[in-house]
Amino acid sequence: MVTVKAVGLLFENPYITIADVAERCEVSATTAAKVLSDLEGDGVVREVSGRKRRKFYLADGVTEILGNR
Repeated sequence: MVTVKAVGLLFENPYITIADVAERCEVSATTAAKVLSDLEGDGVVREVSGRKRRKFYLADGVTEILGNR
């Protein structure tokens, strides 16, 4: 269920952080990190900040959809 909520958040803003998912989905940062890691593994998001902490993730597919509007 958290994954579904996180994907929904990507349509509000295709850039997302662990803190965003944790706060908006009301889960721990550890759970949010796992969700984003799983989404990254599935190719839904990619990490774009290059940081070890406070990473930013981007949903390229969402930006493509929004760019075609």
